[in-house]
Order: sequence, then structure tokens, then C-alpha cells
Amino acid sequence: MMIVNALGNRLKELRGARSLNAVSQECGIDRGQLRRYEEGRIPDDDLIDKLADYYQVSYEELKGLSFESLYPEGSRQRNALFQWIQRKFK
Repeated sequence: MMIVNALGNRLKELRGARSLNAVSQECGIDRGQLRRYEEGRIPDDDLIDKLADYYQVSYEELKGLSFESLYPEGSRQRNALFQWIQRKFK
């Protein structure tokens, strides 16, 4: 469920001030489909690839799976992960 929200949020963030109509025409995806993806529906992998190409980001980054999106700088989760790594490999 977290991935779905991350994908929708990332799509909205990447679209920025551009309208759904403009993006849908430019990338060749139906406006209604694009809106549903931003609201949390999961597109198939081909459409995710198409959107990643359009926005010039990696598949992982678009889905919110990049390290930076999962562990933002200064977050408790990132600090806990780094502390664990330091203890584990000390």
C-alpha cells in the first residue's frame, strides 16, 4: 500500500504545475488513467516504464523505491538505518 501512495504522490510531484491534459497528450496516456494513477491505482509495468521515460527518472525512483525517497535525509528511519549499519560492521 505504501508503494501505491508513493507512486501517486511522485506522479503528482513530477507533473508539477502542468495540467493532466498536457501530460497525457505529451506521453500518450489517457487523462483519466493518469488521474487514477495519481490517486493510487497501480499501472502495469509498461505504463510505469512509459511514465519513467517521460519524466526522465528511473523506474525505482518513480515508484518511490529509491534510497532517497525511502530514507529522506534527516529522517528517523535513515538515522536508525545508519546506526544499525555502524553497529553491524564495526
